[in-house]
Amino acid sequence: MSFGSGHTESDTLLFLANDRILFAGDLIVAQNHPNLTSGDPEHWLTVLDKIDDLRPERIATGHGPVGSAETVAEIRDYLATVLELARERTAPEIPTRFRSWAEPDQFSSNIAYVRLRQAAATPK
Repeated sequence: MSFGSGHTESDTLLFLANDRILFAGDLIVAQNHPNLTSGDPEHWLTVLDKIDDLRPERIATGHGPVGSAETVAEIRDYLATVLELARERTAPEIPTRFRSWAEPDQFSSNIAYVRLRQAAATPK
């Protein structure tokens, strides 16, 4: 199934309803900074809402250990935080709750990408 763009323009999911297992690819990563630079971070939040509606019990993540509903909540928090911090003029530091995650260099790339998207969406 697909709920539209998130991590990329062509994300797909596989959900085994009887077993409540979701194969999410990079839409859901566990304890990793996701790469936002090929997709639509704003719509990704909508995709996460639709994933919540499936009520998966286990999630095969794109990176990191097997996830759960808590992992979806963590990625939602990460995306919302990056979207908010990108609006600031200063170069934000990685929030404490994400500092132990793998791929920390991705954070600054994500901020830069979201800032470009925000600038492009701002009427001139």
